[in-house]
Amino acid sequence: MRWLRFGILVLVFLVLQIGVGRLLEFSPHRIVPDLLLLLAILLIFCIPADQALIASWLLGLLKDLTSQAPLGSYSFTFGLLGLLLIRLRELLVGSRLLPQIFLMFVSSLIIEHLVWLICVVKSIVSLESYRQTLTPMIISALITAALYPYAYLLMTKLHRTLGLKGRLK
Repeated sequence: MRWLRFGILVLVFLVLQIGVGRLLEFSPHRIVPDLLLLLAILLIFCIPADQALIASWLLGLLKDLTSQAPLGSYSFTFGLLGLLLIRLRELLVGSRLLPQIFLMFVSSLIIEHLVWLICVVKSIVSLESYRQTLTPMIISALITAALYPYAYLLMTKLHRTLGLKGRLK
């Protein structure tokens, strides 16, 4: 992977995440798709494992810097997710898009729950707030998973331009 092109791609996804995501806020709970997680999962399936881990950690760090969560919570969880998905991608080689969409949904839920738990441990939120945050987490994960096929199509069209050696699996 060419890191300069990766940086440009991340910048585009970040602008979409912050700019367009703010326009798409559906409620006061700030339900927006997680485009940085979407990009991380796409990259995990199309670049070598060591680069995928670095890319997912960097995307998590970027999400840390643009969110209200404690610094390091998203980078830690994106890194853990990268480790898990790199192991799973060998099982999903040649699979259809539907399992990857489901994986996107589950990954989004796992990430948000882990970050919520980190916030509880650091006393930023209380355990009682779980009921209020569960519905926005699920809706955000559904929206993110619904966007996955479009991002997948974009990555398959641009994979040579982006300098990706492998194809999306």
